[in-house]
Amino acid sequence: MLSNEPVSIRFSDEFEQKLYRLSKRFRNIRSDVQPIIEELQQGNIVGDRIGSIGEE
Repeated sequence: MLSNEPVSIRFSDEFEQKLYRLSKRFRNIRSDVQPIIEELQQGNIVGDRIGSIGEE
């Protein structure tokens, strides 16, 4: 699913809290997560497909 319009990404409170806690231990975690967020905003699906999940 590729689109010209950027997709709006909203983080859950739980994600933000856990990212904050992890950022204390792993200083670069925000820069590690940023490329994934950018891919999602472009409409690209990130990750590996698991066989027979979501198929009818």
